[in-house]
Amino acid sequence: MNPVESLDEAIHLAIGKWCKEDIPLLPGAEEADIRRIEKAYSITLPWDLRAYFQVTMGMDCSEFWPMDKDMLTFWRLPSVEDVETKKETPGYIAPLPQVVADATGSPSDLVIGDWSILAFWFFAAISSDHGAPTQIYYGDGEQAYCVGETFEDFLRAYVARGLDAFWSPDTTSGTTKAEQKAS
Repeated sequence: MNPVESLDEAIHLAIGKWCKEDIPLLPGAEEADIRRIEKAYSITLPWDLRAYFQVTMGMDCSEFWPMDKDMLTFWRLPSVEDVETKKETPGYIAPLPQVVADATGSPSDLVIGDWSILAFWFFAAISSDHGAPTQIYYGDGEQAYCVGETFEDFLRAYVARGLDAFWSPDTTSGTTKAEQKAS
């Protein structure tokens, strides 16, 4: 299986999990909408996140805060309306922008979800190498810990073991994002 097919399978496994749990999902984003969001936040989505958001924009948070049985919520990209009107918050609690700046002020991380209504965030490291694997981290406001060397690995671990997948030594490096950048 090539990398695109493998990622597509992982995305559909996550969608299947959410459907079994009756979680409302959003349809995928149009390419033009993704480009508008990238321009507004001065980022370029890595190929794997772009593919994910083209299949589904995540959980539908328009009327309530949906979460899976482990209390994880996968966020949508900001809507075109959010971008065009520069809304401070979308139609749910999570703040915009969902792009977090690094120490230099450059966009570096895209928040893709949270646990237990913002107890901690899951975010994708945005790299200038758009063909590089997208590492996934969780952060609690103090430190950021790697929980997936690739977005696909993150999704597969999530589907197989839920929240427990991210505390096991075999699925997380245990190192912080700062430690990885320094090495």
